[in-house]
Amino acid sequence: MACEDSVALELFYQPEAVAAFDFYETNNTVVFVNQSENSWDFVWDFGDSTAQTTDENPVHDYVVLNENVWYTVTLTAANQCMVDTIMVDILAFDIEELEGESLISIFPNPSNGIFSLNGKFPANEDFTLQIFNAYGQEIQSNRFNSFEGRINQNFDLSRFEAGIYFIQLQGKSQRQIVKVLID
Repeated sequence: MACEDSVALELFYQPEAVAAFDFYETNNTVVFVNQSENSWDFVWDFGDSTAQTTDENPVHDYVVLNENVWYTVTLTAANQCMVDTIMVDILAFDIEELEGESLISIFPNPSNGIFSLNGKFPANEDFTLQIFNAYGQEIQSNRFNSFEGRINQNFDLSRFEAGIYFIQLQGKSQRQIVKVLID
């Protein structure tokens, strides 16, 4: 005669924690959007010697004094079994005008990537125009002249992914940085 017995076993599978985030900047305030998966505990380090936070979607103010500054933002995401960390370098711009008067407009903004930049600058001044993505990577650079004090430039960035981009115009007498949102 054989004995039989059965045991009910319940297995719990915890998916791997994946740290991920996006962000957008308004002046020197950065809004972080947590896109982590399978995680519920978070620790943010903003890379500027301020206190860490455990907020899920924090907002952080950076102090930028007349220069562009790189910060390494670290997000650690965890569940009860796994921990994952992502580090992203971001560029915080000094958005204020530096010298002289500049009237720049971008239309439409936000856009699908096709937009116009119009503005007034000192007449016949040579400028360098650089476009940076939100990670501070230069994606385009041109040189041009503000003929008769006007700048009228059309752009097509539709081949780039949606997000925040910065256009920096640097001339002899001034520098201007404007933000454009591609959706």
